Amino acid sequence: ENERMRAYFDSLGLDTSDIWTLFKLLDVDRGSIIEFDEFVSGCLRLKGYAKGVDIAKLSYEHRWMAKRLGKFMKRTDEDEAELA
Repeated sequence: ENERMRAYFDSLGLDTSDIWTLFKLLDVDRGSIIEFDEFVSGCLRLKGYAKGVDIAKLSYEHRWMAKRLGKFMKRTDEDEAELA
């Protein structure tokens, strides 16, 4: 069954060498479970050349970094207010 999934991903041109990243990209609602709709729409969105996966990965990492930066900025502002 694992080979069938690998063949399916290969037919779509999706790289499965980094399965954790692929899982994060397919799990759009971040529920830690990939629903059927997420799986189908995610595979169709990412299918094709590696460029599609690369762009989706960059987008995911950008959202993650922006969230962390926002938290850092809020903490810094709070710390600065305490010092004043």
